Amino acid sequence: MFAPSVHCRDCAAKQQERQRQLDALPTSFSESCTEQDNKVIDLSLRELVHRHEAGTLSTSAILQAYSKKVVSAQKATNCLAAVMLQESMMLNSSGSSPMCSEQKSSTRKPARLLSDVLVSVKDCIDIVGYDTTIGYSSKVNKPASSSAAIVLLLKDAGAIIHAKTTIPPGFFSLETSSDLFGRTSNPYNANFSSGTSTGGSAALLASRGSLIEIGTDTGGSC
Repeated sequence: MFAPSVHCRDCAAKQQERQRQLDALPTSFSESCTEQDNKVIDLSLRELVHRHEAGTLSTSAILQAYSKKVVSAQKATNCLAAVMLQESMMLNSSGSSPMCSEQKSSTRKPARLLSDVLVSVKDCIDIVGYDTTIGYSSKVNKPASSSAAIVLLLKDAGAIIHAKTTIPPGFFSLETSSDLFGRTSNPYNANFSSGTSTGGSAALLASRGSLIEIGTDTGGSC
């Protein structure tokens, strides 16, 4: 049996870490989406990939539009376990992202199936350098030493992994709520839960803060 003080300390530390990740983002991400942002958000996965590969849609425009949705989703529903947008922005500014439109087509890398598609993952999937808590305080401050195979495959396909989403402890609950992250609410009606162990995932997708969510299930998440 763990000591209540240790549990409370670790829960507080995890929530403070998440808040620091949000506070590190540009203040513009807390603003409402512009008309141009909404045009990016309205693109289908196929259209977004095509335009990015063609050089008519930049990585920064994609990150800006979806980052605003991520921040507003967290404020409205408390759906995030970890935020990786700052890391994605740094990779983009360092030139590690897919090539920009100014570069000659002759030097362009081969097309990637998920070129700059923002993908979030349930907090049961390892990403190097980040905790995989599964909703338990005992797993706080124990970052993964390597990323799961699905994460590596997504990145190889050009995806941007930008967030981890909340789950209840050990997946076993009819709603997504824990001491570690608090309660995740339904984006359509805050009086209701977003439901079962994939509630954080569902809330972020419904809030349009991600194009794809990767998760696992023990039998009934929706």
